[in-house]
Amino acid sequence: MKKVVVIGGGLSGLAAAWMLQDHDFDVTVLEKEPELGGLASCYNLSGVWIPKTYHHAIGNDQVLLETLDALGIPVTWKEVDVGFNDGTLTYPFKKPTDLLKFKPLSMIQRLRFGWLVLSAIQGWNWPGVHESVESWVTRTAGVQVYLRLVKPLVESYFGAGCSVAARYLANRFHSESASIKQLGHTDFHQLVQKLSENVNCVTGVDVTRINDHRIIGQRNGGLGSITEFYPFDYVVSAIPVPTLARVLPENSLPFVPYRGCVCLMLYFKQKIPGYYWLNVLSNSWKPPFVSIFNCSEFNDLPVIYVVSYLTPHSEEWRITDASRVAESMSWLENMLSVSASDLVSYRVYRNATATPVYSTDYPNLPTQIGERIFLAGTSMIYPNIRMSGTSMQSGFKAAERIMEKEEK
Repeated sequence: MKKVVVIGGGLSGLAAAWMLQDHDFDVTVLEKEPELGGLASCYNLSGVWIPKTYHHAIGNDQVLLETLDALGIPVTWKEVDVGFNDGTLTYPFKKPTDLLKFKPLSMIQRLRFGWLVLSAIQGWNWPGVHESVESWVTRTAGVQVYLRLVKPLVESYFGAGCSVAARYLANRFHSESASIKQLGHTDFHQLVQKLSENVNCVTGVDVTRINDHRIIGQRNGGLGSITEFYPFDYVVSAIPVPTLARVLPENSLPFVPYRGCVCLMLYFKQKIPGYYWLNVLSNSWKPPFVSIFNCSEFNDLPVIYVVSYLTPHSEEWRITDASRVAESMSWLENMLSVSASDLVSYRVYRNATATPVYSTDYPNLPTQIGERIFLAGTSMIYPNIRMSGTSMQSGFKAAERIMEKEEK
């Protein structure tokens, strides 16, 4: 039985492990954090498992939906409200007629933006391979649509001055716009548990080196750090590219920049009415977040997620958890009519490599390194968008490549 070590216990790595274990490979998953799941890991609050970051299913995420069905995990579909807040007003934004009421743009600009989204959904006017968001939006919808709406959104996720690839944004419009009216609530904790239940998973292991036939890792023990060795025939790497590059004997991987995520999970005394998904336009005002996800009308929990994407280890990144929560609450009191006195508890999740920056010069990453190491994870999904199904699909593809190699 061939040994496969999967580095990274997020959805990508667990998907690879699940498939390989089902095809009679001897699989071990190594995860640096104390728990599995990565961005899909959960908090246990009074016996209820709550995702550390916002998660939902969309109707055309076939890989996620098919996997949930295979594992017997139900999905509850719900009508949700989606909107934009420009610092003054909140505008609904889930059906075509809502665009006609979007006052930050003129009527002509609203129509041109609608054409941009429609052309992406239908596959018309597809952007060039190396075309930037600025170029594609400007030539299709005009410079003011780019400056007033698209630029602040893109920069809030990927950073100012980054030339983001238009194909990534076009795929977001294509994948999300058609299914935004209904979103699926499902049990991501159960998904993580079922993907890993028959796999040998070792948490708290920091991989320090990949040699010819074994992985070296450090794990905290009762008396300090313990060095452990994991022999392998194959490796699936589902960790960020810079992390993998540091543990390879020879780094042949191109550089991939990442943005970090800080996600506040705010637990209130009672449910908060309002939009489930609220995007924040920060042209003239600077709130400390880019999106708000209000779970009150989605999974019946009095929980609000407040999300920021930041450059890791920047000044903003180093703001303490308590200060970030206090600052965010001061904004939310005006935007959502919530009171700090109603806040029961909070948790802060930080991930310094939450998303690659999908720029116009995003490298063509190899699917494998040498004969034994196969790559998975969010770095491998471009030009598709970052969501649960595409992450899992990258793991399935890595597993399939190993199986194909064994069949030869």
